Order: sequence, then C-alpha cells, then structure tokens
Amino acid sequence: MFSLAHRYLVAINFGDDSTITNFVGSHATIPGEAVVTLVHGAPYAVEDEIDPSSLEIGAHGAVVVSWDYVAKEL
Repeated sequence: MFSLAHRYLVAINFGDDSTITNFVGSHATIPGEAVVTLVHGAPYAVEDEIDPSSLEIGAHGAVVVSWDYVAKEL
C-alpha cells in the first residue's frame, strides 16, 4: 500500500544579503520541482513552480515550498 503526502521545505535567510541555494540533494526526498506555498522577501508568488536547485531568497526573507511525496509502507 502507498500513501500520498505533502513534503515541505522551509528556507529562511537570516543574512543581510540575498542568497541562492541548491537544496536538491540535501535530502533524498527533495525533488527538482516544487510549488511555493508561502513567501516573504523572495522573487516568487504563491503557487509558482520553482526549482529547489537554485532557490533565491532575499535578505531576511523566507520561502516555503511543497511537493507530493509517495511513501511506501514498510
């Protein structure tokens, strides 16, 4: 049996400068495409499809992205 769930990445920039960070590969479940769920101080809008390999966050900004994840039953 498989279940479908949402996974989230919360990225916060506490710095005084903008940053671009690659989150793909930092955890096995982060895909190459995600949907913006919440944004502050970044060049995205809610529901934009973005690439987590080049996530841009402005100074003191934050982005929450989500994606569907199929979990296997153990």
